[in-house]
Amino acid sequence: MAQENKIEGTINKLIEKYSTVKDSWAHSLVPMLQHKSFKTLMEFLMGLLDKGVSFTPGFKSIFQRFDDADLNNVKVIVIYSGEETLHNFKTDEVLELRVPFTSDSTRSDAHSFLWKNCIQVLIDSIIYSKIKKVFVFVGKDVENMGPTKSKSHSCYYIPSDISEEELEAVKFSINVVLENNKFDMLDW
Repeated sequence: MAQENKIEGTINKLIEKYSTVKDSWAHSLVPMLQHKSFKTLMEFLMGLLDKGVSFTPGFKSIFQRFDDADLNNVKVIVIYSGEETLHNFKTDEVLELRVPFTSDSTRSDAHSFLWKNCIQVLIDSIIYSKIKKVFVFVGKDVENMGPTKSKSHSCYYIPSDISEEELEAVKFSINVVLENNKFDMLDW
């Protein structure tokens, strides 16, 4: 019972924090934090801590990426698995989310499964908010993710076996979208 109260307390603190945040993350993050899959994830992470297993990033840093990025400024959301990333966009218009958000040396596959459910809720919440975004999914582990409630957003799926040249073309295309504010310009 104490563990459940601790989990509920932590979730409530996160909900309170992101309900009052200055930008539009409140409309997207709060539904994820309230979803049953997030509670399951929190139970898993708290269980790891209770067993003395550490994970990265640290518990207090998991949501740093949302603190650092204003969803109103973000135009492209890149969701990738493992080390497969587009890396190094020097703009606040691109948000890169690695699935899973956490990992440890014992069972990273469990992290991935639990985070994918939560991130799917986040994607749907962003789409439901009707804030126009381009989603780019990179890698095998995220190929089945994407909008489930609406097909009105641009979604692009990039295989994990993409060549360096093709990856550079993807980066170039994303930069063209950002420079011209044209969401229908991506063509892969």
